[in-house]
Formats: sequence, structure tokens, C-alpha cells
Amino acid sequence: MRIYLILLLCLISCWSNPHPPSGDTRIGAQDLLLINEQRAQKERQVIDSLSIAWSWDVDDDAGGVLVDIIERGGGVKNESEDEVLFDIQVSLVNGRECFSFDSLHFVVGHYNGARAFEEIARCLSPGDSCRALVPSDLGYGVRGVPGVVPPGAMLLLEIRQLDSEVDPV
Repeated sequence: MRIYLILLLCLISCWSNPHPPSGDTRIGAQDLLLINEQRAQKERQVIDSLSIAWSWDVDDDAGGVLVDIIERGGGVKNESEDEVLFDIQVSLVNGRECFSFDSLHFVVGHYNGARAFEEIARCLSPGDSCRALVPSDLGYGVRGVPGVVPPGAMLLLEIRQLDSEVDPV
């Protein structure tokens, strides 16, 4: 009798569990774009909340990147075709360091890396330093950098613009 009762309970629990929908469950390109847009909106809400919690004085919204100027050098802001030389430290928003460069050198408008660096460059001048909160779509995206930056990571950048006196890479 007990065995029948246990078997009956198992069958009832199996019948009551939801089953995946039958048919085609592939995500179309239109749906994928919507999912990515929803993700970007949520990341920007988190970034806004972090900047408020950290008491940042956000001077510039550089194309989706929140930039907190720490020190102004007093020069003219960078524009397209200007050469910039950054000393950068890249971390996750939880503080875990990803990597750093003491000489990231590029020409504004011609950098092929993370879009955030271009956006931040337009807010700075030589001698400036800043912190920036970067959503994943302006950083290294949903792929990340294997072994360095996790997929879909929101980043915290600390940047100091140096006087550029070397040839851009």
C-alpha cells in the first residue's frame, strides 16, 4: 500500500511540473536585440545607483559612460584626430582588478578597442584624471576578454591622461 502511495505522489508531482513549450524555441534576431537593450537599460540603472552611492560628481555623460573628473589639468578637451596617452587601471565594479596599462596610446576616432576609451578621451585633456563607470556594451561586451575580463562585465576605470610624445600604436 505504501509503495502505491509513493508511486502515486511521484506521478502527480511529475504531472504538475511545467513542461517546456513544444515547437520551435529559438530566439529570433529581433528578440535578441530586445534582450540586449533590456540588459543595457538595467546596467545603466546599476551604474547610476553606484555613482550616487559613491558620491561621484558626474561632470560628463560620455556616450553612456559615467565620468567623475578627479583632477583637471586646465587644457582643452580632446577632439577627433588628437593623440592621447592614458595611464589606466581597469577593475570590475566589485573592486577586482582586471588589468592596467601605463601607456595606452591612440588617436581619438581611430581606436579599435573598447568604445569607452574613445568616449572618455573626449571628456579629458592632458593632465586630467578621472574615474569612469562603463556598461558592458561600451567595454568588452558579452564576450569579455578570456582570462582577464569576464563576459558582460561592467567596469570601473581609473584614467590619467599624460602628455603624448610617442607614436600611436
